Amino acid sequence: MTRHEYDTAEIMAANSGNYIRFEGYGIISAYDVPLDKDGLYQIIEATETHVKLKKYRSKKSYYLPRSGWSQSCEIYTPEEYKKLPAYYWK
Repeated sequence: MTRHEYDTAEIMAANSGNYIRFEGYGIISAYDVPLDKDGLYQIIEATETHVKLKKYRSKKSYYLPRSGWSQSCEIYTPEEYKKLPAYYWK
């Protein structure tokens, strides 16, 4: 796992095929939530204008526009991803 202060097109393009976890913009940081596969997105494609992402067990792809790139993120390799639980239950 590597943490980046701000995600950029270069970071996204270099990590295509890896998994990403965003900190978010809310009052509570996403880093404070327990880590599971459901909280990560796979980076499918990265361009200068958007990033195509896929969530765990989702049939749809999501497009993150450039305006959402000013947040901290953590990058996970596929090997690290496989070791995570599917869902976190208390």
